[in-house]
Amino acid sequence: MTSIKVLVVLLIIFYIAVLVQKNYSKSFQKPEKKVIVPTVSPTLTPFPTLIQTAMPTVLPTSISVPKTSNANIDSFIYPNSSRVSIEENSVVLQSSDDPQAITNWYKEKITGLGMNAKSFVQTNTNGNVLNKLIAANSDLKVSMTISKKKNQSSTEIIVNIN
Repeated sequence: MTSIKVLVVLLIIFYIAVLVQKNYSKSFQKPEKKVIVPTVSPTLTPFPTLIQTAMPTVLPTSISVPKTSNANIDSFIYPNSSRVSIEENSVVLQSSDDPQAITNWYKEKITGLGMNAKSFVQTNTNGNVLNKLIAANSDLKVSMTISKKKNQSSTEIIVNIN
């Protein structure tokens, strides 16, 4: 029964972290830029007129802007693990390593990529481990779930990137 309570608390924390991350990413939107355009009145006395224009959010296709992080799903594969399944933006892995060592490796990976928005939730109840890591920067959002049941010999790692 306590593991259900812990799972409910984790889901609530995860939901709150997602909401915070969404609000955090909205704060990076560019504000509208105000441009003053002079006009001429019939008496030839200039009066500035305030016109609001939105700056384009998409760069012209002729300009190539490299991403600051060239991370793909392969760069998030834990070194001492085997692949259970892999797709373009997600991978499921298994490892015999300690869940805390795996969690620490992913924390260092996130820090190394310079991700500023981070949420780490780690739980260990009666030998059942469930760690959730979520991080984002302007180019990338990544989430990891590291879990191990008390009676299992291997740790499951699920990584999703956007």
